[in-house]
Amino acid sequence: DQFVRPLDKESIKGLGDLNARFRSWVESEYHRTPHRGLGGKTPLDAWLEKAKYIVHMDPSIDLEQAFLHEESRKVYKDSTLTLNGTLYEVAPTLIGKRIKVLFDPNKPVGRLQVWYEGQSYGEASIVNSYANTRVKRNATCNGSLDIKDNPPENLLPNPEPNIPKPSKSPVQAALSASQIDLLSAQGGKDE
Repeated sequence: DQFVRPLDKESIKGLGDLNARFRSWVESEYHRTPHRGLGGKTPLDAWLEKAKYIVHMDPSIDLEQAFLHEESRKVYKDSTLTLNGTLYEVAPTLIGKRIKVLFDPNKPVGRLQVWYEGQSYGEASIVNSYANTRVKRNATCNGSLDIKDNPPENLLPNPEPNIPKPSKSPVQAALSASQIDLLSAQGGKDE
């Protein structure tokens, strides 16, 4: 209200102009006016008094990594684990082991870092249900996986349907359904 009341609303040229005026007012008036809640000090003086306690982070620290959440999970016999209702796949060498997973809870389903005994095992991947139906698990569950027929990248459905190539001419293609041989009707000549 202290900023809005004295403001000449007709002279504002846009949002950028309004923001610039607000920043100027905060720096020149608000921060330099004594406040009862601060014991009669100005916000600027109160901040400067405690600024010496600010600890700056070492630039080599990865803040995103530092704030990841950590959960412990046991890897199932099929080298999977669940987290928040999502099924993930990890290295088969981790079957039966209790591992640590690191993740960002603010991102929906996504990156899941896998750690075991202080060593990184990369990222878990979300289970591809279709591809997983084609994976033959070893009966002893010793951590090895055998893929039937094709490597995993070939297990996904073909995005392009298998459509037969058309005949030489559109007329031949149309007549082929009714078993009419256009070449014999034309006396055996090929167009």
